[in-house]
Amino acid sequence: MSMKIMTFNLRYDNESDGFNSWSLRKEPLLKMIHKHQADVIGTQETTDRIYATLKDHFHEYEIIGDGRESNRLGERCSVMIKKDKYKVLKSETVWLNGDFYKAGDKDEEEGFPRICTMVLIQDKQSLEKTRIFNTHLAYRSEIAIVNNGKYLLKYIKHFEHTKIPFVLMGDFNVEIDHPLHKLLLENFKEAYMTLKIKRPNTFHGYLDPLGISPIDFIYTNSLTFKSIETDQSLIDDHYPSDHYPLIAELQ
Repeated sequence: MSMKIMTFNLRYDNESDGFNSWSLRKEPLLKMIHKHQADVIGTQETTDRIYATLKDHFHEYEIIGDGRESNRLGERCSVMIKKDKYKVLKSETVWLNGDFYKAGDKDEEEGFPRICTMVLIQDKQSLEKTRIFNTHLAYRSEIAIVNNGKYLLKYIKHFEHTKIPFVLMGDFNVEIDHPLHKLLLENFKEAYMTLKIKRPNTFHGYLDPLGISPIDFIYTNSLTFKSIETDQSLIDDHYPSDHYPLIAELQ
């Protein structure tokens, strides 16, 4: 079984971003997603408008994930699944502040609910199952960052008894030397570290083509990383987002 995974923080649809506003970078963003033809795509900062745009333009994908607010609208950690290759068996969105199923649950200092969307998929040919986790973690509150890591790990380990391979991806908002990653690295494999490839920056904030910091990651438990890249391309003279996407091949 070979699987192409993409994680991409899309930058919310802020029309105050000037040259980088949503209306100007929408088409480059769609082209970036089309370019890689990934089997599974995890997106972050997927607002209601961006979610509707993805559904309008990517009919070949099933797009899953609740919004982070108490009414399950707002920014999503959506998971896009290629319909011709995989069947979706189960999915849910959980909150990472203490009560997984309390919609809108958040750390007050952080100010935003932090979530993880899980999708269990089955390869239509091989019938092999893979569990996908897509997340977007805290950055304002150190307490929230620590709790996010603790509850994310607890949630993933809830499925450990199933022995199903998984992929964890997303915007972690902290670099690899942060204690949050130490928790994960004690249990799982991370793409750049496993393949011993120099890690490029993934967040650039429209400021520096080389980026500012590497805060987007792809992990797995038992699958094998075959390749990993960070696509730092400009498309039609625009950065599709203020993050670069990561694309990994796993087997």
